[in-house]
Amino acid sequence: MRSSQAVPQFRRSGFILCRLRGIPIVLGYTWLLLAAMVVAVYAPIVRRSVPGIGEGAAYLVAGLFALTLLASVFLHELGHALVSLRWGIAVRQINLDALGGFTEMEREAARPRTAAAIALAGPAVSAVLGLAGAAALVVTEPGSLGWQLSFQVCVANLLVAVYASRLLTLTTP
Repeated sequence: MRSSQAVPQFRRSGFILCRLRGIPIVLGYTWLLLAAMVVAVYAPIVRRSVPGIGEGAAYLVAGLFALTLLASVFLHELGHALVSLRWGIAVRQINLDALGGFTEMEREAARPRTAAAIALAGPAVSAVLGLAGAAALVVTEPGSLGWQLSFQVCVANLLVAVYASRLLTLTTP
C-alpha cells in the first residue's frame, strides 16, 4: 500500500481486470511473465509429486496455482483497500504485478493508528488464507493433488504474512 508519489511508473502499466466498489483492479503485464515462470517451474513438481498425473494436467494444475497466487495477492491488497476505505481514505486502484501488489491510496493516513490498521490488514488476510491452506492439509490425502495445492496455498500465504509483517516492523519509525 502506498500513495501515488511513491509508485514507480513501470508498476503502473497493465490493464483493468475489473472494478470493485469503483476501484480499478489492474493486472500488470509483468504478472503474465511471473505466471509463465510459475507454470514452467511448478508443472514438473506437480508431475513428480502427484502419482499418475499426465503432463497436460500438470501444466493445467500449475496454471491454476498461478491464478491462486494472483487471487491471494488480490485478497491481501483488498484487505488494505477495504480498511483504507473504512477510515475514509479513497483508493485509486489496486495493482497486481510480478513484484506482488500494491494498493494506491489518495493520501497517507493522518494518524499512526489508522496507518497501522491499514498496513496490518493485508498480512492478516494472508495469515487467514495460509491457515485455511493448513486446515485443508489436515483433510486431504497426503500426496494427492488437493494436498499439493493446499500445501502451496498454505506456504505461499504464510510466507507473505510473515514477510509483510516483518517488513512493517523494519519500516515503522
